[in-house]
Amino acid sequence: MARNEKQKNILLLDIINGKNKNMDYMKFTYGFVAQLFEEKDGKFICTEQSFSAGDQVSREDINGDPIEISNTEEIYFPFNMEQPEE
Repeated sequence: MARNEKQKNILLLDIINGKNKNMDYMKFTYGFVAQLFEEKDGKFICTEQSFSAGDQVSREDINGDPIEISNTEEIYFPFNMEQPEE
């Protein structure tokens, strides 16, 4: 079932706060966000953004304790960023 953005944000907050007991662990990928800003009517507006994942990754169980899992044991999930609307 597809979730809307609000439902995804609530689920993520539940996971971070340890309220979702169905999840085995949370993965944190460190990287950076690049944003393109264009000037419109004297203000700068973000018109495009992308996330570049780094090599540093950490994982925690629902209690916030670090765990070790190999990348080869995970199914890849892309980092899709929602683009700004003009």
